[in-house]
Amino acid sequence: MERSLATATGRIVQTEQDIATRRPTRGNLFKMDVEGKTFVERKDAGVALLKTIRHREFDAKAGEWRLGNIAGFELFVTAIAPRGTKIARIELTMQRSGRSTEIEYGLDVSALGLISRLEYCLGRFEVELIEQKRVAADAAQRLPPYRERLGATFAFDGEIAVKRQELDEINASLAANNSGNEQDAA
Repeated sequence: MERSLATATGRIVQTEQDIATRRPTRGNLFKMDVEGKTFVERKDAGVALLKTIRHREFDAKAGEWRLGNIAGFELFVTAIAPRGTKIARIELTMQRSGRSTEIEYGLDVSALGLISRLEYCLGRFEVELIEQKRVAADAAQRLPPYRERLGATFAFDGEIAVKRQELDEINASLAANNSGNEQDAA
């Protein structure tokens, strides 16, 4: 519970930093950098991004490369190329405060579809913040009763002791029977 609270609290801070960092991309405010070139049209940016990703994919060389930037966040592609493969497996990630977020990528994605996925991720920061605040509040509410029980005796300690004693007696009886059977066989 304490770990959940600490994790949620950390993620709240990180997500608030992401919200502060994020630059708007709606409508005419869209701007994206792909390999040093700036695009203001979504389709053109998507085409350039897909071209760069697919070049890494079909090059089949393992590694990680910076692709560009959208709304103040760096985009990276990681190519995983097991030996003997002609096409690398691709992971597209957006580097955020303290973590990276994987962006779903597949061969069937279109240029505008990829940009849409990036903008969807950018637009979910507030939802993530609300979710983490809920997790933190839930953990904070559940933690005091757990802390109260620390060090307290377990309500069924007596019953457990009796059951352990019965188990020890059964094991001793079985051991005696087994040793008697072994002597009879000899």
